[in-house]
Amino acid sequence: MNSIDLKKMRMISILWGLVLFGIVVVLTIFGFIYKKQSKIYQEFEQNVSDIAKDYMEKKGIYLENETFLISIQDLLEENFIESVEINENVCNGYIIATNKDSVDSFKTYIDCVKYKTRGYDKSKLS
Repeated sequence: MNSIDLKKMRMISILWGLVLFGIVVVLTIFGFIYKKQSKIYQEFEQNVSDIAKDYMEKKGIYLENETFLISIQDLLEENFIESVEINENVCNGYIIATNKDSVDSFKTYIDCVKYKTRGYDKSKLS
């Protein structure tokens, strides 16, 4: 009787091990797919942040320990960017420029049909 229980336990352990391994493999594959799909949006965010720096310089906007919001629509209207479309998805968003201790930082937030930057707040565009 003990040997049968040990065989059953071994089979159950092997099955659970395979199930857990399968789950890890599937989640890893989904992670790589998401990373590949979101890469183009993250590159767009970086490009818009760089363009926002140029925008502020050309407009003569200089910050001293303050925050400034630039809408992507403003960049489009002023011809700093040509399009807000990524993979046929129209995007909306904004850039928050901050200056703290004489260091400028730019963070872009976009909202597209298939992608949204974490922390995006639609009310900031109002």
